[in-house]
Amino acid sequence: MKIVIAIDGSYQSSDLAQALKAFSPGNEIVLLHVIYVPQLAYPGTGMTIGHEFLKRAEEAMRAEGERIVEDFVSRVPEHIGKIKKRIETGPAAEMIVDVAGEENADLVMIGSRGLGMIREHALGSVSHRVTLHSPCSTLVVKPGFEKIKRLLLPIEHKEDADQAIEFLSQSPFPPDMHISLVHVIPFMQPVLPIGALIPEDFKDELYAGAKKFLADQAARVDSLGYAVSSEVITGAPSQSIHEHARAMNVDLLVMGVRRGRALNRFLLGSVSHSVVHHSSCSVLLLK
Repeated sequence: MKIVIAIDGSYQSSDLAQALKAFSPGNEIVLLHVIYVPQLAYPGTGMTIGHEFLKRAEEAMRAEGERIVEDFVSRVPEHIGKIKKRIETGPAAEMIVDVAGEENADLVMIGSRGLGMIREHALGSVSHRVTLHSPCSTLVVKPGFEKIKRLLLPIEHKEDADQAIEFLSQSPFPPDMHISLVHVIPFMQPVLPIGALIPEDFKDELYAGAKKFLADQAARVDSLGYAVSSEVITGAPSQSIHEHARAMNVDLLVMGVRRGRALNRFLLGSVSHSVVHHSSCSVLLLK
């Protein structure tokens, strides 16, 4: 795989370096650091003075960026393959998305927070905008992600399974992990007593159909050589996935993101959006 890793010099860059331990050998890495000097206006100053200030600021930030990149390279596990270094100038989220497209990347890795608290509240975090607009899958790395022993894969439709199996067939991670498939039947909602309105025989039919569907997908994952289990649960999807992930103490949560209308729902508060922002473990969003 070709992986674009976006680093910013924060403590989360160390998390990203450690996260590479979870990957199989031989991946191609594009190490990206983005510098951004906003165009500031100072009334009463001449254009020449403003231009000189911006030039010096960018030179200083580029020098610091080179130091950050080299420091990251020194932390990369030995089994990682070829590393390409890029330092680009522009708004962070936009540049990460652009570089992922230019490099024809299979995956973008980014920390869970990329801005200060005030700016993030006003504009949305870099990680949120990258997951929304990236042309490829995105791994949002949380602290402590080094080895995958347990992976949780919520599946709603066959398309989710297709995305996951296509990704796992590339052997991105070592095979010694357990993959847990879960399907949530959302007929127990907190706002309306929908569950009480559904006849028991229909509930049983829904559960049996979901169990059969999940067993079929588990067989596909098993054919790739991974240890796999499956479980059908009921409840509000995002809350149920959070609770299931915590109870199982998973290292990575993998979810599919559909394009088009579903991607717009992601922006407005979908299950994927809730999982990324509230999960205590790292989250991989597949496209």
